[in-house]
Amino acid sequence: MATKGGGSFFGKVGSFEEGYEFDAVVLDDSRLESSRQMSVKDRLERMIYLADEREVKAKYVRGNKII
Repeated sequence: MATKGGGSFFGKVGSFEEGYEFDAVVLDDSRLESSRQMSVKDRLERMIYLADEREVKAKYVRGNKII
């Protein structure tokens, strides 16, 4: 549902193009130390299992920062 095709059901969502709604969560995983280089996939997986609200740095709904 995060693409234009799936998002079209909900309106102007599913793209970073101008005119589309923007919802996002900004995460910072620097608090979660690691002794090795990690891919983006590995970092996201680590966030899923180990992160809490301290890793959330911002939230955007319809392009407006709410946190």
